[in-house]
Amino acid sequence: MDEIKNMETDIVQSTAKTIVDYNLDTAIDFAEIGIDSFLDESLFQDLPLVKAVYGIAKTGLAVREKYLLKKTLVFINQLNSNGVSNENYQEYKEKLKSNDKFILKELENALIIIDRYVDIKKSIILANLYFNYIDKKMDWEQFQELSIIIDNIFLADLNELEDIYSKQAITMNEIKNKISFRRLKVQNLVEDIDSILRMSNGRTGVFYNEKDYRITELGNMLFKYGLNK
Repeated sequence: MDEIKNMETDIVQSTAKTIVDYNLDTAIDFAEIGIDSFLDESLFQDLPLVKAVYGIAKTGLAVREKYLLKKTLVFINQLNSNGVSNENYQEYKEKLKSNDKFILKELENALIIIDRYVDIKKSIILANLYFNYIDKKMDWEQFQELSIIIDNIFLADLNELEDIYSKQAITMNEIKNKISFRRLKVQNLVEDIDSILRMSNGRTGVFYNEKDYRITELGNMLFKYGLNK
């Protein structure tokens, strides 16, 4: 048990060191590089995270471990590219340098989420959300809720979310993909516009809405802070 705990600590700390010490070349389409060729590059083998993972592995990395490593480095690359000249991000990196336990715990939480993602593009979205949390655009609870939504969502459904975001409110006839729309509703990214009016005498009445559905606060945050980059 202690050995597993130490391994987890090593991964978190080596991830923090990689964030602090190394800025990956943002001109590289990191997500498109094959896993094996990606790890063959000496540039990447020198990264603290890569060294730590290979040091822990007994007989080489399994496919899942390689993919997790790639997803994590994609996350770091996106995070660093967002934070190049951002004061809050530079302050965040200083906290990582000082081994701030609270900050390291948050980073550990993000790494656990990354491990759950199947599609590597979700690591990019998560990095955008995490950066905006660091930049104080959202609180920790909102970041956690959105990270779980990203885990559950179909990436193709984000096309429907983008259309709704651009309009903020739509009619039933404006829905382009009804299956995607239903899934967005389940994730609380869009909602019905209430047509019930409660009057001062306690009675209720139905009134006509120009639009039927609207994007929620969570939907706006997901698009603005996770996708609109």
